Amino acid sequence: MRVRGITGAAFITVLLSMPGAALAADGPNIERVEARLFYSHSGSLSAPIAPDAALWNVIIGEGDASEPSESTLVDVILRGEPGEYPPGVLDIVVTETGSGKVVLKRTSALGIFSAQGRFHVPVWLSDTGCIPLTVKASLRGGGSRASLDIPFHCGE
Repeated sequence: MRVRGITGAAFITVLLSMPGAALAADGPNIERVEARLFYSHSGSLSAPIAPDAALWNVIIGEGDASEPSESTLVDVILRGEPGEYPPGVLDIVVTETGSGKVVLKRTSALGIFSAQGRFHVPVWLSDTGCIPLTVKASLRGGGSRASLDIPFHCGE
C-alpha cells in the first residue's frame, strides 16, 4: 500500500510516533468532557468549569460566574485518527446528581476527525444553575467512557 508517496508500513510508523496515536490505534476514545456557562448578559461562554469551581447562585451571577447564567454548554471531546470517519455512536446522559432524574439523553453518530485527531460533540443544557448535574458520555460497543460532575447549588 502507498499513501502519498510513502509505503503503508512507513505511514503507520509515522502515525504511531504522533502524540495521541496510541489512542487512535484502538479507535476513537473520549478524551474529556467539559462544560461552560453561557452568560445571559453578554451572550458569551465561560472558560471550562474547573473541578473546584464555586457554582453557588450562578443564576444571579454569584460564585465563580462573572455574570448570570441559566444555560450550560457541554462539550464531549473525542480523540481518534486524523481524517478518520469512524462508525460509532456516542451516548450522552445528563442526570440530576442527587436524585438520578434524567435531564437529557442524546445519541450522536461520530463525524470526521480533524487534522489534529479530535471531534467535538456539543450538548446544550437549558435551565441550569441550581441543581447539581452529572454528565456521562460513552461510546457504544465497549468503547471508552467519561463523566463530569457540575456542582451547581443555590440558596441564601
